[in-house]
Amino acid sequence: MAPGKFYAVRCGYIPGIYDTWAACQQQVRGYKGSQFKSFKSRLEAEQYLSSPGSSGQAATISNVSVLESPQSSVRKRPRSRSPPETQPLSRNQEEVYQIEYDGASKRNPGPAGAGALVRAPNGSVVCELREGLGVTTNNVAEYRALILGLCGALERGIYRVRVQGDSNLVCQQIQGNWKVNDPALKVLCKEAQSLMRNFVEFSIAHVDREFNSDADRLANEAVALAETKFASSFAS
Repeated sequence: MAPGKFYAVRCGYIPGIYDTWAACQQQVRGYKGSQFKSFKSRLEAEQYLSSPGSSGQAATISNVSVLESPQSSVRKRPRSRSPPETQPLSRNQEEVYQIEYDGASKRNPGPAGAGALVRAPNGSVVCELREGLGVTTNNVAEYRALILGLCGALERGIYRVRVQGDSNLVCQQIQGNWKVNDPALKVLCKEAQSLMRNFVEFSIAHVDREFNSDADRLANEAVALAETKFASSFAS
């Protein structure tokens, strides 16, 4: 944790000010409509909590453990599909899950990877996904990570999701708020939007990088896969 850093949870299980990211995570993971933000000073955090929309509650908690779950990798992309309308929805289809995604590219463009994970409503990890992308740009990697996460959820019969990532460009473009000029990104944006329409409930939000650390780890692991593949191709 950086010196003097405070995490304010405005909407979560226990709203308040927390002095570790781990403690903050425990209050927002799986909480629908969670609102939280990091600050350099406690005063700024308190002002955030007292702003309109705050519950007014306060707490200071440290050293709270974080949930851990088994890991898995999936690379196959499912075909576009919709939830069955004539059959009762399964538990997966009734609850809102969380998708976290991140893309990374060394030297931009350079060896790149995509990482994503799906969390159950209780915060546990359903699956972790990573994909080595070869040599490409960071923005392409971000889109591929989002697509990886959306496919991972659909493959498991999950149709209600909220998505978070630290690429504001992707978050804004997929919602149609920003124009997509790059031809390669246009193709990826359309693919992501097509997948998005398969969900019964969908939302996407930009978060600070520190709140996306698990997806960042997966993306960097995928970069290592891309580097190994690139090195092997070059050697041959």
